[in-house]
Amino acid sequence: MIWIVVDEPPARHIASRTPPYSTNDPAALAIVKKIVGLTFHADRHGSGRLLEVHFGTSEGRRFDASAETFALAICRAALKAVAG
Repeated sequence: MIWIVVDEPPARHIASRTPPYSTNDPAALAIVKKIVGLTFHADRHGSGRLLEVHFGTSEGRRFDASAETFALAICRAALKAVAG
């Protein structure tokens, strides 16, 4: 289980190319750091194959997603969170 709370915006970063967010765990975790003010939780589903990721607001809203890889689950939940 992972809990991360980000309270301040990240420093500006310019990459020469877009990181592979949906296939690379460190690149996907960079997304978590950029979503300011939401809590983050990740856990392995009971079957052991799916990973579940949740972003949450202080008002109790949750943005959930699951996938067979950690990076893809983060991307799916992040898209839901920014879409509102």
